[in-house]
Amino acid sequence: MGEETQKQESELCKPPQKKFYRQRAHCNPLADNYMIHPISPEHINWELHYPNYFSVGDEFKKVIHLNTKKYPIEYDKIKVNSERSNEIAKNIKFLDVGCGYGGLLVWLSGKFKDKLSLGMEIREKVTNYVGERIISMQQRGEGRNISVVKTNAMKYLPNYVSRHQLEKIFICFPDPHFKKRNWRRRIVSYSTIPLFWYLLQEGGLIYIVTDVYEYYEWANKVMESFKTLFELNSSDDNSSDPCLAAISTTTEEAKKVERSNSPSYSCVYKSKKFECIH
Repeated sequence: MGEETQKQESELCKPPQKKFYRQRAHCNPLADNYMIHPISPEHINWELHYPNYFSVGDEFKKVIHLNTKKYPIEYDKIKVNSERSNEIAKNIKFLDVGCGYGGLLVWLSGKFKDKLSLGMEIREKVTNYVGERIISMQQRGEGRNISVVKTNAMKYLPNYVSRHQLEKIFICFPDPHFKKRNWRRRIVSYSTIPLFWYLLQEGGLIYIVTDVYEYYEWANKVMESFKTLFELNSSDDNSSDPCLAAISTTTEEAKKVERSNSPSYSCVYKSKKFECIH
């Protein structure tokens, strides 16, 4: 094993320090920047994204693939024919869009040990931080059911997730894009909601939380315009759902809002069986 490889593996074993991974809070998701992406979910070898999912006991693989410059990945041009990859793919049920520094992913890992969660993040340094955070957890036998990938969810989400695959989609403290001319950049928009429905199972949930009341109103307005696809989740269902509290407390952005004694606003919508209206 080369000296450089040994050094990199040694670094991966240590929890990363966030101060070295600071980056601008938001990016323009509609910028014309090419990003490596798979042709379809079937062209992904998911063992590369979840290298320790099948590890037993102290067995541990010190590998990491994030689709960043530091931790690149190459996607196959032919469909991946692997039982292990297929088993991983069918168990990816939770998606954290714009996962930030990974707080919710870590919580999901412990709360839902039989489910796999995938985080998507557009920022390079932040993705590296989350990936290194996860691999350091996996060395301790934790977090083997979570992963993160650098991608632009507004462009490439269907390249990673199959139709009606997901049980839950989380959108936590997204960029509000205050200026009206930039509203089309919002992850909750008239163009993205049909896609989210396509990816969710019937009865699947989409969670939205923000500290900007105007964005909260916008999100509800957009969701309510798709009444054939989604309905507001009942208060009874929400009261027994641990994820609703988690989205307002476990992410780094949520903790920042809490420290400033500012309110946050959340809503949950349930996907419906689509029925054509004649």
